[in-house]
Amino acid sequence: MTDAAQPMNADQAAGEADSTPTPVAQPATTQDKPEERFPLTAPLFGVPFRPRRTFERLRDAERGHWWVLALLILIFAGVSAGVNAYLTTLAAFDSVEAFDSNNDGEISEQERQTFEGTQQLGSSNLALISAIFGGVFTGIGVVIIVALRGGVIYLLALAFGGRAEFKQVFRMGVWTAYPLLIRSVVTLIAGAIGGGTTLQGLAAMMTTGEITEAPLLAAFLSGIDVYMIWSMVLVAIGVAATERFKAGKSITITLILWLVGVIATLAFTGIGVAIGQAFGGGV
Repeated sequence: MTDAAQPMNADQAAGEADSTPTPVAQPATTQDKPEERFPLTAPLFGVPFRPRRTFERLRDAERGHWWVLALLILIFAGVSAGVNAYLTTLAAFDSVEAFDSNNDGEISEQERQTFEGTQQLGSSNLALISAIFGGVFTGIGVVIIVALRGGVIYLLALAFGGRAEFKQVFRMGVWTAYPLLIRSVVTLIAGAIGGGTTLQGLAAMMTTGEITEAPLLAAFLSGIDVYMIWSMVLVAIGVAATERFKAGKSITITLILWLVGVIATLAFTGIGVAIGQAFGGGV
Protein backbone atom coordinates (compact mmCIF):
# COMPACT_ATOMS: atom_id res chain seq x y z
CA MET A 1 0.00 0.00 0.00
CA THR A 2 1.38 3.38 -0.98
CA ASP A 3 0.89 6.67 0.80
CA ALA A 4 -0.46 9.46 -1.38
CA ALA A 5 1.14 12.86 -0.96
CA GLN A 6 -1.28 15.16 0.68
CA PRO A 7 -1.13 18.83 -0.33
CA MET A 8 -0.49 21.33 2.50
CA ASN A 9 -3.26 23.68 3.29
CA ALA A 10 -2.75 27.41 3.86
CA ASP A 11 -2.51 27.12 7.66
CA GLN A 12 0.25 24.49 7.47
CA ALA A 13 2.25 26.57 5.00
CA ALA A 14 1.97 29.61 7.22
CA GLY A 15 3.13 27.58 10.23
CA GLU A 16 6.25 26.39 8.46
CA ALA A 17 7.01 29.93 7.32
CA ASP A 18 6.73 31.18 10.91
CA SER A 19 9.07 28.47 12.16
CA THR A 20 11.82 29.46 9.72
CA PRO A 21 14.53 31.38 11.70
CA THR A 22 14.81 35.03 10.71
CA PRO A 23 18.40 36.29 10.33
CA VAL A 24 19.27 38.84 13.04
CA ALA A 25 21.05 42.01 11.92
CA GLN A 26 24.47 42.32 13.56
CA PRO A 27 25.28 45.71 15.09
CA ALA A 28 27.99 47.64 13.34
CA THR A 29 31.32 47.58 15.12
CA THR A 30 33.93 50.29 15.29
CA GLN A 31 36.15 48.12 13.13
CA ASP A 32 33.62 48.26 10.31
CA LYS A 33 33.71 52.06 10.39
CA PRO A 34 36.90 53.49 8.90
CA GLU A 35 38.62 56.02 11.15
CA GLU A 36 38.88 59.57 9.89
CA ARG A 37 42.38 60.53 8.92
CA PHE A 38 43.82 63.19 11.21
CA PRO A 39 47.31 64.09 9.98
CA LEU A 40 49.63 66.49 11.76
CA THR A 41 48.71 69.27 9.36
CA ALA A 42 45.10 69.13 10.59
CA PRO A 43 45.74 70.67 14.05
CA LEU A 44 48.68 72.79 12.89
CA PHE A 45 46.50 74.69 10.44
CA GLY A 46 43.08 73.89 11.87
CA VAL A 47 43.51 75.16 15.44
CA PRO A 48 44.23 78.78 14.44
CA PHE A 49 41.72 78.96 11.57
CA ARG A 50 38.98 76.37 12.24
CA PRO A 51 39.24 75.54 15.95
CA ARG A 52 35.72 74.18 16.51
CA ARG A 53 35.85 71.70 13.64
CA THR A 54 39.44 70.74 14.49
CA PHE A 55 38.67 69.99 18.14
CA GLU A 56 35.63 67.92 17.09
CA ARG A 57 37.86 65.83 14.82
CA LEU A 58 40.56 65.66 17.49
CA ARG A 59 38.09 64.21 19.97
CA ASP A 60 37.62 60.99 18.01
CA ALA A 61 41.00 60.83 16.30
CA GLU A 62 43.34 57.92 17.03
CA ARG A 63 46.37 60.19 17.32
CA GLY A 64 46.31 63.75 18.61
CA HIS A 65 49.91 64.75 17.77
CA TRP A 66 49.99 66.80 20.98
CA TRP A 67 53.63 65.89 21.65
CA VAL A 68 54.66 67.69 18.45
CA LEU A 69 53.27 70.98 19.77
CA ALA A 70 54.87 70.38 23.17
CA LEU A 71 58.24 69.78 21.49
CA LEU A 72 57.94 72.92 19.35
CA ILE A 73 57.03 74.99 22.42
CA LEU A 74 60.01 73.52 24.30
CA ILE A 75 62.39 74.45 21.48
CA PHE A 76 61.15 77.94 20.65
CA ALA A 77 60.36 79.00 24.22
CA GLY A 78 63.77 77.78 25.34
CA VAL A 79 65.67 79.43 22.49
CA SER A 80 63.70 82.67 22.91
CA ALA A 81 64.42 82.78 26.64
CA GLY A 82 68.06 81.91 26.04
CA VAL A 83 68.53 84.71 23.51
CA ASN A 84 66.80 87.14 25.84
CA ALA A 85 69.02 86.10 28.78
CA TYR A 86 72.15 86.41 26.65
CA LEU A 87 71.33 89.91 25.40
CA THR A 88 70.10 91.07 28.79
CA THR A 89 73.30 89.90 30.49
CA LEU A 90 75.47 91.65 27.94
CA ALA A 91 73.48 94.86 28.34
CA ALA A 92 73.72 94.67 32.13
CA PHE A 93 77.47 94.09 31.95
CA ASP A 94 77.91 97.11 29.68
CA SER A 95 75.85 99.23 32.05
CA VAL A 96 77.96 98.23 35.05
CA GLU A 97 81.16 98.90 33.14
CA ALA A 98 79.92 102.33 32.05
CA PHE A 99 78.85 103.14 35.60
CA ASP A 100 82.25 102.14 36.97
CA SER A 101 84.14 104.25 34.45
CA ASN A 102 81.97 107.30 35.12
CA ASN A 103 82.01 106.95 38.90
CA ASP A 104 85.57 105.87 39.62
CA GLY A 105 86.20 106.05 43.32
CA GLU A 106 82.50 106.51 44.18
CA ILE A 107 81.47 102.86 44.35
CA SER A 108 81.92 100.62 47.37
CA GLU A 109 84.64 98.01 47.70
CA GLN A 110 82.05 95.21 47.56
CA GLU A 111 80.61 96.55 44.31
CA ARG A 112 84.11 96.83 42.85
CA GLN A 113 84.94 93.23 43.81
CA THR A 114 81.72 92.01 42.21
CA PHE A 115 82.52 93.92 39.05
CA GLU A 116 86.08 92.61 38.92
CA GLY A 117 84.79 89.05 39.37
CA THR A 118 82.49 89.41 36.37
CA GLN A 119 85.38 90.89 34.40
CA GLN A 120 87.50 87.84 35.10
CA LEU A 121 84.71 85.52 34.00
CA GLY A 122 84.11 87.56 30.88
CA SER A 123 80.89 89.12 29.68
CA SER A 124 80.45 86.66 26.79
CA ASN A 125 80.97 83.61 28.99
CA LEU A 126 78.62 84.95 31.64
CA ALA A 127 75.99 85.75 29.02
CA LEU A 128 76.35 82.27 27.52
CA ILE A 129 75.87 80.62 30.90
CA SER A 130 72.77 82.75 31.52
CA ALA A 131 71.44 81.83 28.08
CA ILE A 132 71.89 78.10 28.64
CA PHE A 133 70.33 78.00 32.08
CA GLY A 134 67.58 80.46 31.15
CA GLY A 135 66.70 78.63 27.97
CA VAL A 136 66.68 75.13 29.42
CA PHE A 137 64.69 75.95 32.54
CA THR A 138 62.23 78.19 30.72
CA GLY A 139 61.58 75.63 27.98
CA ILE A 140 61.04 72.80 30.44
CA GLY A 141 58.91 75.01 32.67
CA VAL A 142 56.61 76.05 29.84
CA VAL A 143 56.10 72.44 28.74
CA ILE A 144 55.26 71.41 32.31
CA ILE A 145 52.73 74.24 32.52
CA VAL A 146 51.17 73.15 29.22
CA ALA A 147 50.89 69.55 30.44
CA LEU A 148 49.37 70.69 33.74
CA ARG A 149 46.86 72.75 31.79
CA GLY A 150 45.52 69.61 30.11
CA GLY A 151 45.15 67.87 33.46
CA VAL A 152 43.45 70.83 35.14
CA ILE A 153 40.98 71.18 32.26
CA TYR A 154 40.11 67.50 32.57
CA LEU A 155 39.46 67.80 36.32
CA LEU A 156 37.33 70.92 35.86
CA ALA A 157 35.32 69.32 33.05
CA LEU A 158 34.84 66.22 35.21
CA ALA A 159 33.52 68.37 38.04
CA PHE A 160 30.97 69.87 35.64
CA GLY A 161 29.75 66.48 34.45
CA GLY A 162 32.11 65.82 31.57
CA ARG A 163 32.32 62.29 30.20
CA ALA A 164 35.18 62.50 27.72
CA GLU A 165 38.25 60.35 28.28
CA PHE A 166 41.36 61.81 29.83
CA LYS A 167 43.42 61.53 26.64
CA GLN A 168 40.75 63.37 24.67
CA VAL A 169 40.67 66.32 27.07
CA PHE A 170 44.42 66.30 27.74
CA ARG A 171 45.50 66.59 24.10
CA MET A 172 42.84 69.22 23.49
CA GLY A 173 44.23 71.18 26.45
CA VAL A 174 47.74 70.95 25.05
CA TRP A 175 46.63 72.23 21.64
CA THR A 176 44.93 75.24 23.26
CA ALA A 177 48.48 76.35 24.12
CA TYR A 178 49.13 76.94 20.40
CA PRO A 179 49.32 80.74 20.96
CA LEU A 180 52.27 80.20 23.31
CA LEU A 181 54.22 78.78 20.38
CA ILE A 182 53.34 81.79 18.23
CA ARG A 183 54.36 84.17 21.03
CA SER A 184 57.72 82.41 21.44
CA VAL A 185 58.40 82.65 17.70
CA VAL A 186 57.44 86.34 17.58
CA THR A 187 59.53 87.10 20.67
CA LEU A 188 62.52 85.30 19.20
CA ILE A 189 62.27 87.20 15.91
CA ALA A 190 61.83 90.53 17.72
CA GLY A 191 64.87 89.84 19.89
CA ALA A 192 67.02 88.87 16.92
CA ILE A 193 66.03 91.98 14.96
CA GLY A 194 65.94 94.52 17.76
CA GLY A 195 68.86 93.19 19.78
CA GLY A 196 66.75 92.43 22.81
CA THR A 197 63.29 91.60 24.01
CA THR A 198 60.79 93.73 25.84
CA LEU A 199 58.47 92.86 28.68
CA GLN A 200 55.42 90.84 27.76
CA GLY A 201 51.81 91.93 28.02
CA LEU A 202 50.62 95.05 29.76
CA ALA A 203 53.76 95.04 31.93
CA ALA A 204 55.53 96.68 28.99
CA MET A 205 53.82 99.93 30.02
CA MET A 206 55.55 99.88 33.42
CA THR A 207 58.90 101.48 34.10
CA THR A 208 61.80 99.62 35.67
CA GLY A 209 61.21 101.43 38.97
CA GLU A 210 57.53 100.53 38.99
CA ILE A 211 58.33 96.87 38.30
CA THR A 212 60.83 96.85 41.16
CA GLU A 213 58.32 98.44 43.55
CA ALA A 214 55.35 96.26 42.45
CA PRO A 215 56.66 92.87 41.19
CA LEU A 216 53.33 91.13 41.77
CA LEU A 217 51.48 93.69 39.67
CA ALA A 218 54.10 93.34 36.96
CA ALA A 219 53.74 89.54 36.99
CA PHE A 220 49.97 89.84 36.69
CA LEU A 221 50.10 92.36 33.85
CA SER A 222 52.76 90.41 31.95
CA GLY A 223 50.28 87.57 31.54
CA ILE A 224 47.66 89.73 29.85
CA ASP A 225 48.25 89.97 26.14
CA VAL A 226 46.63 88.98 22.86
CA TYR A 227 48.17 85.50 23.04
CA MET A 228 46.65 84.80 26.45
CA ILE A 229 43.23 85.96 25.28
CA TRP A 230 43.53 83.84 22.14
CA SER A 231 44.51 80.82 24.22
CA MET A 232 41.55 81.23 26.57
CA VAL A 233 39.17 81.48 23.61
CA LEU A 234 40.62 78.20 22.31
CA VAL A 235 40.05 76.61 25.73
CA ALA A 236 36.37 77.60 25.69
CA ILE A 237 35.92 76.29 22.14
CA GLY A 238 37.88 73.12 22.85
CA VAL A 239 35.93 72.26 26.01
CA ALA A 240 32.62 72.80 24.22
CA ALA A 241 33.68 70.60 21.30
CA THR A 242 35.30 67.83 23.33
CA GLU A 243 32.82 67.55 26.20
CA ARG A 244 29.85 68.77 24.10
CA PHE A 245 29.06 71.35 26.74
CA LYS A 246 26.98 74.44 26.21
CA ALA A 247 28.65 77.84 26.11
CA GLY A 248 27.91 78.64 29.77
CA LYS A 249 29.80 75.65 31.17
CA SER A 250 32.69 76.06 28.75
CA ILE A 251 33.16 79.74 29.61
CA THR A 252 32.95 79.01 33.34
CA ILE A 253 35.65 76.33 33.09
CA THR A 254 37.82 78.73 31.08
CA LEU A 255 37.50 81.50 33.66
CA ILE A 256 38.36 79.11 36.50
CA LEU A 257 41.41 77.91 34.57
CA TRP A 258 42.55 81.49 34.03
CA LEU A 259 42.07 82.27 37.72
CA VAL A 260 44.11 79.20 38.73
CA GLY A 261 46.89 80.37 36.42
CA VAL A 262 46.88 83.87 37.88
CA ILE A 263 47.02 82.57 41.46
CA ALA A 264 49.91 80.23 40.58
CA THR A 265 51.83 83.04 38.86
CA LEU A 266 51.42 85.43 41.79
CA ALA A 267 52.36 82.69 44.26
CA PHE A 268 55.61 81.82 42.49
CA THR A 269 56.44 85.50 42.01
CA GLY A 270 55.84 86.16 45.70
CA ILE A 271 58.09 83.26 46.66
CA GLY A 272 60.82 84.60 44.38
CA VAL A 273 60.56 88.08 45.88
CA ALA A 274 60.68 86.67 49.41
CA ILE A 275 63.80 84.65 48.60
CA GLY A 276 65.40 87.73 47.07
CA GLN A 277 64.67 89.78 50.14
CA ALA A 278 65.98 87.08 52.48
CA PHE A 279 69.27 86.46 50.69
CA GLY A 280 69.86 89.53 48.61
CA GLY A 281 68.35 92.27 50.68
CA GLY A 282 66.43 93.56 47.67
CA VAL A 283 62.92 94.82 47.41
